Amino acid sequence: MWEVSMGSYISYIIDGIWEAKQCILLGIILWLLWNLILFSLKKRSGEKLKKYGFKYLFCELLLVIYLCTILTITGVIRTDISTYVYSVPNMTSLLNIPFKGASIKMVTLNCLLFAPYGFLIFILYGYKKKLSWEKAILIGFFTSLFIEIFQAFTGRLPEVDDLIANTAGFLVGYLTAQGFLELFDKKAYKYGIIRILSTVILFCISIFALSFWANGDALQAEEEAYVKMMEQYGMEHR
Repeated sequence: MWEVSMGSYISYIIDGIWEAKQCILLGIILWLLWNLILFSLKKRSGEKLKKYGFKYLFCELLLVIYLCTILTITGVIRTDISTYVYSVPNMTSLLNIPFKGASIKMVTLNCLLFAPYGFLIFILYGYKKKLSWEKAILIGFFTSLFIEIFQAFTGRLPEVDDLIANTAGFLVGYLTAQGFLELFDKKAYKYGIIRILSTVILFCISIFALSFWANGDALQAEEEAYVKMMEQYGMEHR
């Protein structure tokens, strides 16, 4: 049994590395095409590149790659086109009570999935261009909404839990990036520490409080324990 699980684990790692390579390659291609379009429209020039600096361009590239990663993980981008399946969209699941019976593990993972996205958005647009967090959060919301609507056409149910968790994770990443950059400012580094700690602590408290409502993991564990008990009972009375 250990060999089977170990083999599956190695297979997951290999698949993950392959998907990561695909996302990086696709991200680089899209980033180059984007810059080519900007140059052709004279929205970007050599002087502006010097003004932006290497760090800005590198973060821009990271953002495109990470967006490709998000879209791959959520099934929007697939390496095998034949796996796309169209179905009549069912949007009624968006009307469900949020997080009722949800898996707290999946909620946490959905938050963490969008946190780097929010982090990079602030680095690129929130710091120098003064993009407010109210406007920035709409970026995370509509990105998640697009993914959920797309999934509705591929046989999967859009989840209001995912929409809320993704948006919350985006905000966590955005505020963390704001605090992170404040650490390099002698006048504001104390605020940076407070901002990062308060964001992380509030996130942890929210997840802990939500775990009492999102009890899907506990229900699944109880169901598995019940099935195991019934199987054992059946073997003993054969």
